[in-house]
Amino acid sequence: INGPKWLALTRLDMGCGLEQIPVVVDYRLGNRRLAEGELPDTGELAKVTPIIQYWSGWRQSLRNCRGFHSLPARAFCFLTDLEQRLGVDILLAGKGEQRDEVIV
Repeated sequence: INGPKWLALTRLDMGCGLEQIPVVVDYRLGNRRLAEGELPDTGELAKVTPIIQYWSGWRQSLRNCRGFHSLPARAFCFLTDLEQRLGVDILLAGKGEQRDEVIV
C-alpha cells in the first residue's frame, strides 16, 4: 500500500569511469540471510553484514545523454537491473551535479 510507484536516482554519473560498482543486494546475520523486510533485534544489528555484488560500471560520460536509451549500454543495464531487483521503475536519473542534468 505504501510502497513507491517509481524512483528518482541521483548522481548516476558517479558510475562513470568505474570498472565495477558495489551494490548491496542482501544482508546476513551469522550464517543466514535475512528475509525481505526482516529487522533483527537491536542488540544484533552490529552483527549484520551486507552481501555485496559487483555490477559493471562504464567509462563514457553521461553529459550528452538525453534519454535512457542514449545511455552507455552498461549504464542502461545498471538501471534496468536495479529496476528488476527493486521491482519499481526508475523514472528520473540524475547525470550530473546541476539540477537540470536529469534524464526523464
